[in-house]
Amino acid sequence: MPHALNSLAHTSDEAFIRILMAGTHFQSALTTVMSLKHYGRFMDHELDYDDQRTNLTSLIQSYLSTMADLGAETWIIHGTLMGWWWNRKASLAIMPWDSDIDVHVAEDTMHFLASYYNMTIHTVRSTYAPQGKNYMLEINPKWVDGSPNDELNQIDARWIDMLSGVFIDITAVRRKRKNPGILFCKDRHRYRVSSPKTPSGR
Repeated sequence: MPHALNSLAHTSDEAFIRILMAGTHFQSALTTVMSLKHYGRFMDHELDYDDQRTNLTSLIQSYLSTMADLGAETWIIHGTLMGWWWNRKASLAIMPWDSDIDVHVAEDTMHFLASYYNMTIHTVRSTYAPQGKNYMLEINPKWVDGSPNDELNQIDARWIDMLSGVFIDITAVRRKRKNPGILFCKDRHRYRVSSPKTPSGR
């Protein structure tokens, strides 16, 4: 959503902090190197800090370009959004302590991805991998359950680097049936929807 990111550049620091506090969780312990448990099933050794950052940068670039090709609207959130805000560059949208990347998609976009692209593998070339790397889009079969009570299934999908094991957590944003002006995710984050102000005289 380049237009949304551009509009954030004109947001005051105070207003932006309120946005972050509404949707950002802060971990009690910050790490700069991921454990093997965090890598998942595609890697058998830990990455050092530089390799981790390089792979995360390639990861977000591959994800955003692929979603654009598929016509799937998505946007960065949490620490990834903070990194973009402070650095103003997609290639530096990673905080030093981040070990993964977080993004949102709308519920109908998740339905589209689950219906047509679950478990698909995409080969993407980048500055860091000119020969191309394989990435898998994996959809959690329980993404259809919007209840926040199942803490083991709060992540709806992942975009996974099949060589390094680093991944993007993808969560669907849903509307509350009783209050369509509120969006929510299974991780219990809430977002208030407001219509753009109409210029005076129109």
